[in-house]
Amino acid sequence: SDLEKGTHVKPTKEGHLLAKRSKGWNKEYFELRDGLLYKISKSDKTIDPENSISMQLSTVKLGPPKDSHKQDKGKEKLCFQVINPLQKKPLVLQAATVEERDEWVAVLEQAISTYLDLGDANSQRSDDNPIAEKILRIVRTIPGNTVCCDCATESPTWVSINLGMVMCLECSGVHRSLGSHISKVRSLTLDKWDPEMIVYLAMIGNTKGNEFFLKEMPEDFQKLNPKSDRTSREKLITAKYKDRQFLPANLEEYMVTKESFDTTDE
Repeated sequence: SDLEKGTHVKPTKEGHLLAKRSKGWNKEYFELRDGLLYKISKSDKTIDPENSISMQLSTVKLGPPKDSHKQDKGKEKLCFQVINPLQKKPLVLQAATVEERDEWVAVLEQAISTYLDLGDANSQRSDDNPIAEKILRIVRTIPGNTVCCDCATESPTWVSINLGMVMCLECSGVHRSLGSHISKVRSLTLDKWDPEMIVYLAMIGNTKGNEFFLKEMPEDFQKLNPKSDRTSREKLITAKYKDRQFLPANLEEYMVTKESFDTTDE
């Protein structure tokens, strides 16, 4: 079963969190195990797969939904959401401290990334794929791609295929929370690369991408580093890619269209 296949997926975390339900906040016990976030029954401590959320399709976002009630004001910094397309609405959780919130967010993001990596590895490692290895080398030799495009962490292993930039695990989690319409994140070990996409990645890269997305960034805006916390990453990455606050005044000089790298004869 999928559950058995995932038994080696780490890390695991458990503990009490406040969960936002229809009648208010409930203190509930949660456990992250094998890539699934379970709500544990109080009565018999049983693990019910029906009462779980798979990390494989999930994203994690800091803060409560925008339509939160006024009585929740002041608790925003302690909240985070687990968003999954199979759930009717996000699971809104509240930790006791900011540190505890960050711990949960970190392990949930790690579980999401581990599952994505496993999927890529299963498709690629089944037979040693020299084409995939060559593509990996090409992407990593593009100017700026030896470090994360946002925080400069070395040896990034994730790529936004619509931005043409590579990033670290921590920043990739924030990119995913923005939605795939803004940043479509994939593992660099993915072997199913369209030749046209390779050309696109080679044309952009982190150096050119940051020249565009950070062109008008104020000197006093807080920059990221490998040790930046989740809140700082969300602030900059949202401003940079979602709100596009720092784009150059003359956008036409930077435009890259599909036609400019289309190698087909069609």
